[in-house]
Amino acid sequence: MCAAFFRISVVRSAGGDDHGNVGQALHLSAREQCRLRRGQASARGLVDERIGLATEAEIESCFRDCDAGALPPLGEPYGMKVCYDDAVATQPEIYFEAGDHKTLVHMSGADFARLMGDASHGTIARHM
Repeated sequence: MCAAFFRISVVRSAGGDDHGNVGQALHLSAREQCRLRRGQASARGLVDERIGLATEAEIESCFRDCDAGALPPLGEPYGMKVCYDDAVATQPEIYFEAGDHKTLVHMSGADFARLMGDASHGTIARHM
């Protein structure tokens, strides 16, 4: 049985609009290829502008209770919208860090999709 480890990358609106930061859950094996662009992103209800990766300072200011590089894929506690790659939720098992480098959360892809609720999802990265 396969298991997927994934990471979160934080992106922000290039125009600094009211939507602020958006988290993306991606496979560790995925080559990031941000596809959330004008039109496609607004169709998903995320942002109306081009977005880019957030700076380290922006990430630290949003995730004050998390270790650097150990961001959980849950945006709601941080006031962030989250979109996730469909490939994450189709995995039989997934693992993610829970805000530190010591705690690993394990759940099924189906449970992850239920946990994400109405979060936007689609093909975000090209999987290698």
